[in-house]
Amino acid sequence: MVISELPKMWRDELKFSTVVEVKRPGTMAGKHPVLLFSKPSKPGDDENPMKMPAGFQSVNLEGGEKGSIYM
Repeated sequence: MVISELPKMWRDELKFSTVVEVKRPGTMAGKHPVLLFSKPSKPGDDENPMKMPAGFQSVNLEGGEKGSIYM
């Protein structure tokens, strides 16, 4: 089912979570920013943006290390 087909009162309360896996390239440690965007069902219509930020998080990783971010 497409989210836009749900009743409006349900969509207003809709929440979800996701897991993003990140791998730090190279050998140096560093901070990795992760940005999550959402797209409206009709982007660009009725003053809807093409996409909008839905989450942001950073993770510190050693070189070559993998990590997971829960948003």
